[in-house]
Amino acid sequence: MSLPNLRYITLSRLQDGLVVASYCKKGSVTAECAQTVSRVLSSGNVKPNTQLTVTINEEIGTLHLAAGETDVLAVVTSATYSRPSAFKLLAALRDLVTEHLTAEEVGEVSKEGQLTKKCSSFLKEIFAQYDEVAMEKTDEVILQVEEVKKVMEGNINRVLQNTDCLKDTEDKAEELRSGAEQFQKRSEVLKKILWWRNFKMKMIVGLLVGCVLGYIFVPIIVESQ
Repeated sequence: MSLPNLRYITLSRLQDGLVVASYCKKGSVTAECAQTVSRVLSSGNVKPNTQLTVTINEEIGTLHLAAGETDVLAVVTSATYSRPSAFKLLAALRDLVTEHLTAEEVGEVSKEGQLTKKCSSFLKEIFAQYDEVAMEKTDEVILQVEEVKKVMEGNINRVLQNTDCLKDTEDKAEELRSGAEQFQKRSEVLKKILWWRNFKMKMIVGLLVGCVLGYIFVPIIVESQ
């Protein structure tokens, strides 16, 4: 049996994430789903007057949140349910919550689900109204644009990363070329220094040999005369 498009609607307190009212169709919500929603709501990551979409998994679905000043409206939908439709639902639910509840009532709740009975009629109404809502063509286009945007952003990021890698490679290659040129210049200078040093050594050795030979043979030549 396939799960419905809408699976779970909650009204919770922003301060501590306590679910003060909720509604779901029988059999459409697992304990894991309720626990996951509760953990997200009580995580402290939901800020006032913000919207958030969290894809949990295929079995549980997607969690859409719309926070007010003191409370948070949340709906768990199937993965194929459009995000614009989910936030239309939450906007309509906001009007009903404002009409039927006060911030003081929400703030005074002491246990989970305390306002469920009072809110059940309009939660059920909003659930029925939006459960079978067809995805509008504009919503489909928006989703397609968002998907294309994500793909393009991913491609651009990869191109930028590749460009950075290429630039790094070019910089390293330039450094290697510069280093090779410096090494070659130093090699030539060292070669000249060694050549002169070798030449000087040969000259010194030649002079020493000449002196030794002169020391030996000059007296012999002088005596023979």
